[in-house]
Amino acid sequence: MALDGAPFSGPSGTTCAAPTLEFRWDASTPAGKLAYGSFLAAYSSGKVVSVYYSTCYELWNGVYPTIHYFHVTG
Repeated sequence: MALDGAPFSGPSGTTCAAPTLEFRWDASTPAGKLAYGSFLAAYSSGKVVSVYYSTCYELWNGVYPTIHYFHVTG
């Protein structure tokens, strides 16, 4: 998922300290499917989604934040 706005980075000393505009998650799990559906619904209705991350993991030659929780506003 790509985000609008300025790039963000992880806390100092984490593996995802490089600025990014992307979150990655496993959309094959029940929670991942729910998140994906929520993001699509929010996007299609013009809502704002605030995403908070918990940790980082490496995928495809990059290190990305993983979603801890999110909420839809607006």
